[in-house]
Amino acid sequence: MDLSNLFSRLIVLFIYILVGFIAAKVRKIESDTVKKVNTVLLYIGQPAMIISSVLDTRLTMSVGDIGELFLLAVIMQLLLLLFAYIFIPIFVRKKADRGLFKFMAAFGNVGFMGFPIVSALYGPDAVFLAAICIIPFFLSTYSIGIVMVKGGTKGEKLGWKFLLNPALISTFAAVALFFLKLPLPTEVLEAASGLAGILIPLSMVCIGANLGMNRPSELIADWRMFALSFLKLIICPILIFIICRIFVSNEVYLGILVVSAAMPSAVLASMFSTEYGADVNVASRGVFITTLLSLVTIPAVLHILFG
Repeated sequence: MDLSNLFSRLIVLFIYILVGFIAAKVRKIESDTVKKVNTVLLYIGQPAMIISSVLDTRLTMSVGDIGELFLLAVIMQLLLLLFAYIFIPIFVRKKADRGLFKFMAAFGNVGFMGFPIVSALYGPDAVFLAAICIIPFFLSTYSIGIVMVKGGTKGEKLGWKFLLNPALISTFAAVALFFLKLPLPTEVLEAASGLAGILIPLSMVCIGANLGMNRPSELIADWRMFALSFLKLIICPILIFIICRIFVSNEVYLGILVVSAAMPSAVLASMFSTEYGADVNVASRGVFITTLLSLVTIPAVLHILFG
């Protein structure tokens, strides 16, 4: 694990966030713009990064290796859900908010922020491994996660459409390409790499823009956000490390699991709150505060655990 490279990458990410923050403050970026850019990233940037990670990869993995990593990712996600259900009621007394806080504690920004950090630590080939780990994330966010945000109440049936998520589709496509080893033209490789390149800067600019659209006093007024951040950014990755190191012998697998657990709250919290009637302001503050603090906690936690 190359922590020196991580510090450099986080500084770059912070600069991207700062650019978005300033642009929002001078009203050059508005909320509608951020929503449209996020759509582009969701449907083009993130799938392109997942696909491009296997087109020129030097990784050698068997079906068993991928199955092992997938199973470990399932265990990690179940543990994060368990931690959320145990710890959130301790500091979230308002029952109407508990489901949303559980969601923000259990699900991190694995795609937009996790992929670039994994790439910085283990190289671009490792993004494919992180993509395998994201499968249980999406399966659970679009099922258990929706129930959480709704407050555990019964609503419309979830159906199977959540399987059409672009990240899931591109991950399955990446697995197929990995094993088929199809020779592709240089132009295709270059196009995939170029499209993947938009993910990191634009996703961080959008996070900064969202921060810039909120008043600082509103962001820090709710003390529960700092309790959430302590749980999500420090307690959860440390517990995942302690538990998973017992049965995970592969150091890269363990590192990717811990990095995934150390990510700030998923931006899906805000999107789901809008769609399913939860408190959007609470979700937005949770995502913003955990994202901002994660720029410090991620290198600190990884240094303590792996340094």
